[in-house]
Amino acid sequence: MKIAAVSLLCQDERVYMAMKSAGTPCPWDGKIGAEAQAMWDKYPELRPDYKDFLVKAEIIQRIDAELAEIARQEEAERVRIEQEALAKKLAEEKAKLETLKKQEEVDNIIIETDLEPKEKRIINVHSE
Repeated sequence: MKIAAVSLLCQDERVYMAMKSAGTPCPWDGKIGAEAQAMWDKYPELRPDYKDFLVKAEIIQRIDAELAEIARQEEAERVRIEQEALAKKLAEEKAKLETLKKQEEVDNIIIETDLEPKEKRIINVHSE
């Protein structure tokens, strides 16, 4: 009898919403709890508050879309900043590489000098 009484009360959309807000869905053809909620979710057109449900669903969908767009923009900005930082780091590394290449070229230069005289002269400073 209790389920029948609650089912009768749940025909009023205010009671239906109060039950849903309390986490105790209205009965559905003798089903209660999660089974009843699954049926209400499967056939939302049969809800006593269906018109209000549609209005709220549209509002929720619009707000969710706006929040998703904000999140997308924030992510795009984060990626842009990250790419700029990586580009700067790459430029710095390229500059270091160029410096190292120039240093290696300098290190590889062989300076040839004529350190030995072409003629060898022996000068005797002691006379006999």
